[in-house]
Amino acid sequence: WPQLAGFKTMLTCTLLEMKAHTPTQYAEPLVELTNQLLHCTHLHSVLIKIVFLQCSVHDVRAVSTTLNLMNTWLTSLLQRMLNDSKNTSESAPISQPLLRSTFDFAFFFSGMEVLLGSEQAQVLLKVLEFLYRHFDLLPEAQADKLRAMILRQFYWRLLLHWSPTVRNFFLH
Repeated sequence: WPQLAGFKTMLTCTLLEMKAHTPTQYAEPLVELTNQLLHCTHLHSVLIKIVFLQCSVHDVRAVSTTLNLMNTWLTSLLQRMLNDSKNTSESAPISQPLLRSTFDFAFFFSGMEVLLGSEQAQVLLKVLEFLYRHFDLLPEAQADKLRAMILRQFYWRLLLHWSPTVRNFFLH
């Protein structure tokens, strides 16, 4: 993709379009374009920053849309890795972390921290589901940092949450 004529212009326009709207306002072709871009580039960190910065923790719909979008991106990353492992005989093992060292884990973790600090049960359920689903994509050292943050800052709050659904989901 980067060798295509006009790629930089298309990428710039795509990122500006994403910054101009909240994730709930993204058109389906824009979402599909981001998925296609992630097949050939490693823009995960940039895209996640844009959608996190456009999202309010107090807007359940925006949080849900943001996490669904990030879920789509990370699922496509996993699918790409699985396809690559089928196509090459000397590929990395399936357990290899999929997010590169250029990924901004500090920003991602601060976003997760804000979401986990929410009082809304729907937001907590959505972020816990997202984390449970994609924990394997994190490098081991980063996964340990995220686990430590959750256990240190949110364990008792989630364990004793007023919503039985959050409590049960957290424990499983």
